[in-house]
Amino acid sequence: MDTDLPKLSAPARRALAGAGLSRLEQLSEVTEAEVLALHGMGPNAMGVLRGALEERGLAFRAAPGGRPAPASGAQHRLTGRIGVALPPREAFVLFTPRGEESWVDGWRPRFAVDTDDDSAPGTVFETDAHGELTTWVVLDRERGRRVSYARVTPGSRAGIVTVRLDDAPDGHSTVEVTYEMTALAPEGDRVLREFAAGYPAFLKSWEEAIAARPRG
Repeated sequence: MDTDLPKLSAPARRALAGAGLSRLEQLSEVTEAEVLALHGMGPNAMGVLRGALEERGLAFRAAPGGRPAPASGAQHRLTGRIGVALPPREAFVLFTPRGEESWVDGWRPRFAVDTDDDSAPGTVFETDAHGELTTWVVLDRERGRRVSYARVTPGSRAGIVTVRLDDAPDGHSTVEVTYEMTALAPEGDRVLREFAAGYPAFLKSWEEAIAARPRG
């Protein structure tokens, strides 16, 4: 007896229906890369499908040669600047894991190990904004001047985020934000292309959110 697909988001359901995939057993006839490439499919939906297949003793069809589907490999390096009405030493805390809670909507870092120094190199934490689990590791830090993070969203994208703070003439800060990201799958490539196209607006939203954050 064929098995219904598990509960998925509306975009994922539409993507599968558009490809003529309505039963779980049909997924064993296509590769994971083919499903992931469908518009509307994301890492969370793919995880649900993999779990449902495993429960039935099934799996996606192997890629040619019996190897897993290769990573996309598409890379993006994005850099931009914003202004913050604080000197660098004070503005720095806004770009630490806990500091971002004051201005990033839905940002709730979960630390693997309790720590009083959340920006110390080697610190590991997770976030799940927008329904995606991302693991972060602090790579480097110069208090008041620079902090760098590695970040991985499994099955989608990975890379490094670096924030540098410089003195502005008015005593405030000029903050340079650089994302160096690599897609791990076709869906990750799509996400990064959309992110790159909207990067100036993304940084503008940072600047506005920081200016509007609660004080005290």
